[in-house]
Amino acid sequence: MQSNPQRIRTNLAGFLAGIGLLVLAACAGDKSSIDKSEAALLKAGDMSLAQNDPGSATEAYRRAATVAPDDPAPYDHLGDALVKSGMYSEAFQAYQASLTRNPDNVETDKKLGKVALSLGNAQQAIGYFEAAKKKDADDPSVWSGLGIAHDALGNHLQAQKDYQAGIKLAPNNLTIRNNFGLSQILANDYIGAIATLSAVVADPRATPQYRQNLALAYGLAGNTQASLAASRDLSQEDRASNQQYYAMLRGMGERARTQAILGNQFGEGANGGNGNPSPRP
Repeated sequence: MQSNPQRIRTNLAGFLAGIGLLVLAACAGDKSSIDKSEAALLKAGDMSLAQNDPGSATEAYRRAATVAPDDPAPYDHLGDALVKSGMYSEAFQAYQASLTRNPDNVETDKKLGKVALSLGNAQQAIGYFEAAKKKDADDPSVWSGLGIAHDALGNHLQAQKDYQAGIKLAPNNLTIRNNFGLSQILANDYIGAIATLSAVVADPRATPQYRQNLALAYGLAGNTQASLAASRDLSQEDRASNQQYYAMLRGMGERARTQAILGNQFGEGANGGNGNPSPRP
């Protein structure tokens, strides 16, 4: 669900079918020339992606996959380009291809978890984040991803345990602390959420999304501080619109309210825009 631009918009995841990857036999020639060709294609794709041209990057990565079909790198890069294009199903398939070729890569597990969340499959996302946790339990973003997935399923107490584990590893990580505060909102712990998010927005690194989450906590609690918390980033008209949105949320059942706040978009870069609740792995 996405509300109009004047109010908070929602946000807190056939193996190769449809992806267009051609797994061809390696071209004739020595391995060094093949490696150089793959490296050149990956570099070209990376340059295109940096220049905000994911279409050209996608083609370069697909070509790299034909040159080195057993190397996970082209598939992993391809997934990144497809995510940037909003093609989450195809990105999921690309990351699966990468993970098949390198099962020990925790970063690919995390990417699969994020994309599964973007596709609205929180239970599947938990599986990938749990796999990542087994490989690197000291990575705070793994715990944050687990928390978001559990929140999406309505398991807020478990989600908060996950966030707290991440905060213990990285006390200064505003993303995880923001996610913890948003989880408290979902659990109707508005006093706790206000305390958590007030500390987050007091940090100079705080983003507009974090400030709007604090405004959301105030708004759902029926506190007039909501408009004040949002005043730095929104116009008076927008703040009035948000008050109507808060009232609508208060009238919803718990499951519907969770879906309205979190929606199905969790991947990095899928939460943009002022006024958006913004959970991120």
